Amino acid sequence: MVESSTAPGTVGDRSATDAFWTATFDQAAPALLEQGLLTRHDTENMRALHRTPSFTHTGISLISVSGRKAAHGRVGR
Repeated sequence: MVESSTAPGTVGDRSATDAFWTATFDQAAPALLEQGLLTRHDTENMRALHRTPSFTHTGISLISVSGRKAAHGRVGR
């Protein structure tokens, strides 16, 4: 059996989704800078925008999936 759920979230509202996005960006930024995919100016602008009280962005969803193997000899629904 496999179950899934999708939770649309927003960035900029200090929610759990916002915290996830911020942590992801913080972890990815050094490698993106090193590879030349972002500049320091890009990251500074993003952080300034993110701290703007009126800023929210809805382009993110958290998807959770779980599954388990059926008991031996049983067929799933």
